[in-house]
Amino acid sequence: MFRLPRTHLSNWLLLLAVAEFGAILLSFYAGLYFSWVEFGWKLEEIVDALPSTLFYAVVLQTTVFALGAYDPENIRKYVETSIRIFIAFVIALGILTILFYSLPYLSIWRSIIISAMLVAFVLILLIRRIAIHAIDLDVLKRHIVVIGVGEQAAQIETLLQSSKVTGFNCVGYIDYGGVAPKVPATRVIPRVNSLLDFTVKENIDEIVVALEDRRQGLPNDALSDCKLRGVSVVDYMAFFSCETGRLDLDMINPSWFVFSNGFRGNSSYRIFKRVVDVTVSLALLIMTLPLIILSAIAIRLTSPGPVLLRQTRVGLNGEPFTLLKFRTMVADAEQDGIPRWASQNDSRITAVGSLLRRTRADEIPQLLNVLKGNMSLVGPRPERPHFVKQLAEEVPFYDHRHALKPGLTGWAQLCHHYAASIDDAKRKLEYDLYYLTHCGFFLDFLIILQTVRVVIWPNGVR
Repeated sequence: MFRLPRTHLSNWLLLLAVAEFGAILLSFYAGLYFSWVEFGWKLEEIVDALPSTLFYAVVLQTTVFALGAYDPENIRKYVETSIRIFIAFVIALGILTILFYSLPYLSIWRSIIISAMLVAFVLILLIRRIAIHAIDLDVLKRHIVVIGVGEQAAQIETLLQSSKVTGFNCVGYIDYGGVAPKVPATRVIPRVNSLLDFTVKENIDEIVVALEDRRQGLPNDALSDCKLRGVSVVDYMAFFSCETGRLDLDMINPSWFVFSNGFRGNSSYRIFKRVVDVTVSLALLIMTLPLIILSAIAIRLTSPGPVLLRQTRVGLNGEPFTLLKFRTMVADAEQDGIPRWASQNDSRITAVGSLLRRTRADEIPQLLNVLKGNMSLVGPRPERPHFVKQLAEEVPFYDHRHALKPGLTGWAQLCHHYAASIDDAKRKLEYDLYYLTHCGFFLDFLIILQTVRVVIWPNGVR
């Protein structure tokens, strides 16, 4: 598996991205060739056009990524993914038109961009059709073997069987004794005499240690030999988080947090993040000013009550703060003063409020919270004190999510639908804890890009 800082990309997904980037580069030169510009595929002409070509390719592929076309869950959905790519191309066309006109030294005409994008669209659809059949090729997957046959091993087997797309193949589960097998008997491998010889024979890329109690039967010497020979050795939690983008809350113990990385990141990351928060929130407030005015007028004309809703939320280190958002419910939504989860088709939500929620426009005023420093652009979503108290009593480690500033968008918001129950909150916490232990520049950038997908495809909005 290819690894970027605090991020993991499966081999087949990386190969798909590289193939499509190459197709996009080729399409730009094809656009030059089919346009009125004299272009004869000479080396000097290719080199001269390279800056514009790279600029075009980066913008186009970034937009495709932002629309969720590289989400593993969508890869097999050819029609839906094609629609996402088409919309991404339309958005990219607008962005490229503005940028190329703003940067005249690139000397690229819109007719060239349109021709290039038509070629790119056809090539990418062809690549996607091939990719659907190539996803399950064994050569593109990591070969792993799991040490252990207990609960953790069972979770890996469940993941393997339930996921539509996985980046690994598991050859089996080595039984080192101590617990009753929780995996199918046909998948159990008796204790091997030489773990190193076994990994060579089975062409193993990675060994996953999935023992609930490592004091019993952990072959440290054998694992060291394998690691020195280039075989990756990871524990269950690292493997699970890599494959799912979340932590397994049922398998975490308090000592795990003591020795894990992340939570606050380094000082340079925190400083850079604050600079980005201020800069981007100011820019977004200016850009969305017409929308802010129209939303305020629509709320005022269609529903009695204040335009802005002020709610107490729990922020960094458990400190309360006042969150701002456009009011999307009737003014007396909680007449008895008892907070309630929002439900599907909630009758308390107004017509304008429903539209604002679906487009996430109701959260625009929270940019003021970001400017003030109560929130960040990226982080766990802030919850109300009533729900925090309730969830902290029922969900282990819930208070750990307050180790970072809450965010306008976040990893859990991208990966899981709206939390409307204890079970939903528990699953979202697993994603929040993953973010807290993997937060960094690159992951924040991915989250911000993917937020575009959530706005256009508002699954789970309530």
